[in-house]
Amino acid sequence: MVPVHTNQPMMAKATEFYLNQLVKAGVRVYRYQAGFLHSKAIIVDSQYLMTGSPNLDVRSFKLNFEIAAFIYDQTLAEMVERQFKLDMAQATPYTYAMVKNQSHASQLGADLARLFAPIL
Repeated sequence: MVPVHTNQPMMAKATEFYLNQLVKAGVRVYRYQAGFLHSKAIIVDSQYLMTGSPNLDVRSFKLNFEIAAFIYDQTLAEMVERQFKLDMAQATPYTYAMVKNQSHASQLGADLARLFAPIL
């Protein structure tokens, strides 16, 4: 789940490139509609939780020195999972049909923005 609204247009175009690749590979992607979403969480088996400030990229870990917490607490993991499900109610699927219907200009913009992704 990624936000529709962002404060960085160039990053949004670079993200679009990667989302398109994920959707083409069969990954289910959802676009959050209800405002800006900046949370990061990975929940495993409703028992384990990873959350923190980093995006999962080299810039976040090596340049910005961001960190994540790995939490082994079923109660907390279930709370975050419930919130995730509530947020999913505000999201819409980003589908392969949507990717196929993008204009060539939009695809080119995403391709070019991807080149700058490591420094965005």
